[in-house]
Amino acid sequence: MTLSQGLAFGLIGATLLLFIWGRLRYDLVSLAALLTGVFLGVVPAAKAFDGFKSDVVVIIAAALVVSAAFARSGVVELVMRPLLPRLTTERSQVPVLTAATALLAMATKNVGALAIMMPVAQQLSRRTGSAVSRLLMPMATASLLGGLVTLVGTSTNIIVSQVREQTLGKPFNMYDFAPVGLSLTLVALVFLAFAYRLLPKDRAGQTPLAETLAQNTYSTEAQVPDDWPHGPRRIAELKTQAGGEVVITCLVRSSERRVKPHPNTLVRPGDVLMLEGEADVLHKAIADWKMVPHRGEKPLEKHQAREEVRSIEAVVGADSRLIGNSARGAAL
Repeated sequence: MTLSQGLAFGLIGATLLLFIWGRLRYDLVSLAALLTGVFLGVVPAAKAFDGFKSDVVVIIAAALVVSAAFARSGVVELVMRPLLPRLTTERSQVPVLTAATALLAMATKNVGALAIMMPVAQQLSRRTGSAVSRLLMPMATASLLGGLVTLVGTSTNIIVSQVREQTLGKPFNMYDFAPVGLSLTLVALVFLAFAYRLLPKDRAGQTPLAETLAQNTYSTEAQVPDDWPHGPRRIAELKTQAGGEVVITCLVRSSERRVKPHPNTLVRPGDVLMLEGEADVLHKAIADWKMVPHRGEKPLEKHQAREEVRSIEAVVGADSRLIGNSARGAAL
């Protein structure tokens, strides 16, 4: 083995170790490995960035842009919103989510399709108590198979198309993979609709802090403005528009309070609604309903501190006198 070959293998090994380590961004590791290769003479400086001239890189980048556009447009949420309140069990959730993921993977990139649908599955899991692993694993499989239907669905199809062009002089067209891809996807969707029961149900990973905070239920009040463009609407219509994720606990009209108002109750301009739900869901619902946040007429009572107030954080050590004492006994 020559010195150049040894340096090349060493650079590849170091790059893989950094990928496994996971403390640095993948794009930063890749760029650093490329520049290191140029510095060591393993990669010719004149050809260091030839990869960006490849059609594969351009197509993959364009597919990622399309996936991001789908995610930010809210089209997926708009289409799924009428279905979400009806998905109350795993038996209905798995087929719908896997089919939606597969269809989205055909139009965008499979990884991007899965990233768009994962928050929907997590919200359903929190709301209905379904095992999130039984939702995400079938969705991951559906995204891989759905990506096989079109040329841009997966990077593998693009690479194979480029190899075919270099060998035979003609690449694959957009839907040349569809006969095989659609057949495999349909078979997989039928299989996943029943085989999800094989996945463990009681195995749960450590919940991230952000997800733990997202599970908290918040309460707020929203007032219907006098120039409300929607006109009188029923409670049930507002809940459906919010995807069933907002609970209307009370309706206040003048001096009248209706606790747990009936779904057929009409909401009119000037009414105040007491809402419960996740913070981001409440914020979106109030914006979609064209309402305004409401606060009671009673001002907040504030007391001036008689001395400077500070807050510190302390850790109870192994030989602390607080060990074994109650908060009252320690005069906290």
